Amino acid sequence: MSSSKGITEDECYRILFEEISSSDSSVDSDGSDGNDPTTFTTSCASSSLVCNRVVLNLSSSLHGKNHVIFMDNYFTSYDLFKDLKSNGVYACGTINPRMKNIPKLKEEKELERGKFDYKISNDGIVIYRWKDNRAVNLISTCNSPSDVSTLTRKMKDGTITNITCRIVLRDYNSSMNYVDNFDRLKSDYAIERKSKKWWMRLFLHFLDCSVTDASIMHKEIEMEQFSNKDFRREVYKILLAPKIVSVTANFASVSQSSIAT
Repeated sequence: MSSSKGITEDECYRILFEEISSSDSSVDSDGSDGNDPTTFTTSCASSSLVCNRVVLNLSSSLHGKNHVIFMDNYFTSYDLFKDLKSNGVYACGTINPRMKNIPKLKEEKELERGKFDYKISNDGIVIYRWKDNRAVNLISTCNSPSDVSTLTRKMKDGTITNITCRIVLRDYNSSMNYVDNFDRLKSDYAIERKSKKWWMRLFLHFLDCSVTDASIMHKEIEMEQFSNKDFRREVYKILLAPKIVSVTANFASVSQSSIAT
């Protein structure tokens, strides 16, 4: 796959999201159980999306060990969480409320700040909608809707106040922050560039990931500390500079020998 303008990161995400949306289309019914407004029933097949299969394959070594996986809405789906739970792996993440088998919850305008709505499926999967400045939609197999925590928020007048939230949100934020921090470190001095060749973008992305991982591990083992920029400079000086010098020297010697002949 190629493009005259190159493939940007946003386009990669858009393609993935469109694949998810096309397979997990929205439902007309909210699937609610008539006897209990907080429950809903559903029937679905095993995960078939590419992104779901990626998560299942990567988590195959965790089966039956009661680990918890956190992910964002590029990967979450009801089918995936059902399959993970059946394998003894719990999960939590944000989710697109328009996806298949996701019940209708209270509209955002019906919720006050700090309030939430939820429903539990017949598979024990909980769908949440919690209101902060805007509504946040979550799906979880590892938290109870009755577990409550608090968050501090700064109001418009500058005062600090505590608002209630579900523990599922606190757990998600504390765990996904590691991913956000990695993304920030990777983007600070990223070498990713637009390219007409799709594989070049992937190569540069994983090269950036490798350097960022090395930087994090370097800090963890308490060696000489470098800033993110200085660590990258050291990597380039140790790995790249000698190669450039040797190639330049070889090119110069070949040029001189060709001129002498």
